[in-house]
Amino acid sequence: MMKVAIAAVSLTILSACASTGLGVSRDAMPTSLQPIYDRASIGDKRAQFELGLAYASGAGVARDCDQARRLLKLAAADTGGTLWVYSPPVGNGTQGRVIPIDQGPRQPGLRGASELLADDNFCPL
Repeated sequence: MMKVAIAAVSLTILSACASTGLGVSRDAMPTSLQPIYDRASIGDKRAQFELGLAYASGAGVARDCDQARRLLKLAAADTGGTLWVYSPPVGNGTQGRVIPIDQGPRQPGLRGASELLADDNFCPL
């Protein structure tokens, strides 16, 4: 019973993180866009780009330029690789150290997303 409760809490936390990262709830998506949303929420840059274009044009969702830009910024950003994190001393005479955190394979951002974000005429309000 405890394992089921932990799994349910974990799924709830993962769902909350995914919706927070994209700035919109999956439940607010029409069913035709939910597969794209699912891919975008786990970091698929192409899906983030497509969802951003949907918001920019109002294709299947209410037109929202802020949301379009948010999604295109995710698609344009480089991700993955090694993140170096400083861990301070714990107070027992040890020294601080730098720890490598593997964030998965490096993924360059999409140039098309960067170009759209740089265009002053993209999704005018």
